[in-house]
Amino acid sequence: MIGVREKSWEADQCAFSEDDLDIIAKEIGALRPKHYIFKSFQDLKNEVKTVNHEGFIVRTIDGRELKIKSPYYLISKFFGRKTEEKLSKMLDNPESTKQSIDEEYYLLIDYLVYNRDKFIALSEQERFKFVREFFERELLK
Repeated sequence: MIGVREKSWEADQCAFSEDDLDIIAKEIGALRPKHYIFKSFQDLKNEVKTVNHEGFIVRTIDGRELKIKSPYYLISKFFGRKTEEKLSKMLDNPESTKQSIDEEYYLLIDYLVYNRDKFIALSEQERFKFVREFFERELLK
């Protein structure tokens, strides 16, 4: 459970704090994500670069909300959702592919090229898992 609101409320009205939501979730048996308080937006931007999950939902003091997706999530989706044809073109020309992504993901491109046929044959969900497992192995080094 990431939030609660009454449909009739205005978009900027938030009646529940994160602590309130934790209590409600516990009462109804719902799971809650961990929540953080960042000192600045720059701290949040720095943190999202290093996480291995989807990212963060940000709630500002004045009730506005936005999502910040992690590079880990975005690159997983980028490769996972491609058609076999598009993946083939990308992995057949890795130098060109590397020009369209951040340098920190070049090792992933090389790994996908090495495992090209296996990766292309996977379903979308299996590709997401394949990329996540690569990152988990690399992060443990």
